[in-house]
Amino acid sequence: MREMQTGSPVRLHLMWCTRAGQDLERALLERFAAYRVHGPWLDFGDEHPVALVATAAVLLGHTAYPNKDTDRTPGLTALPHLAEAKRLAALLRQAFATAGDPPAMPLTPILDYLRAHDPATWNQWNDQPIRQQLGMAGRTLSRTFRSARLDLASTRLSHLPTK
Repeated sequence: MREMQTGSPVRLHLMWCTRAGQDLERALLERFAAYRVHGPWLDFGDEHPVALVATAAVLLGHTAYPNKDTDRTPGLTALPHLAEAKRLAALLRQAFATAGDPPAMPLTPILDYLRAHDPATWNQWNDQPIRQQLGMAGRTLSRTFRSARLDLASTRLSHLPTK
């Protein structure tokens, strides 16, 4: 942290960490290129950087720990819902890859992708108005990841920077 502080004109605070290495760092810097200010420094504006980065790490196939205490929790990999969260994260990674790996996607195309690849789960609300379908999908995504102790970031796309 001391070495990073030397290269920064503003005071740094550790907000999130993971045991992943430079491969994840490079992938995150690439994914968040639109937020780049200078070199490896990013400015997320009003967005929550921990939620964005942790979710991107999960979508890139890494385990994200919301805080240091959870990182040290014995048996974290044995969480009963972790397998379902990993399966869903893989589907989300594929959805983003199919769309050209944008930094964010609206829920509608995500739901369309999930419906095509797991209709038993994601088509169950088809008789509802679209707003309710999207709400149910968002809650299901959130609940699945939360039960596995993973953060899922969401934001209004109007709040994201444009390229």
